[in-house]
Amino acid sequence: MGEPFYAEYSLVFGEDNWNDIANQFVWMEKHARDEKTGLLYHGWDESKQQKWADKTTGRSPNFWGRAMGWFGMGLVDVLEKFPADHPMKKKLIQILNRFADAIAKVQAEHSDLWWDLLNRPGKEKNYLEASASSRLGYAM
Repeated sequence: MGEPFYAEYSLVFGEDNWNDIANQFVWMEKHARDEKTGLLYHGWDESKQQKWADKTTGRSPNFWGRAMGWFGMGLVDVLEKFPADHPMKKKLIQILNRFADAIAKVQAEHSDLWWDLLNRPGKEKNYLEASASSRLGYAM
């Protein structure tokens, strides 16, 4: 969520933080992306000590729509500011394309919305979520 602000700061003050900004997306995708679905788990704990963390992977058990939305919005906003000739820009575009493919597959049937928990469509206490849907739509 903070990377668009970091990118703006870098532009305004002429600081070369672009590798660090790009790596935030690269590392999150590397550690939180589910190979089967392409979705990003809501969280990742490197220490694997958090109560919610899988003790083997450090990942949370769910794919939260709002978190995916924040990731996608942040990536889109950063790409607008990212230097066109920077070697990491292509990698960020590839991440965005994988992200878009993954969320397109979990959009609710017969709706323009996404579920709160993307991997549990139609389950009890899960619902079509306006904030997640707005964020994901923006990213798309």
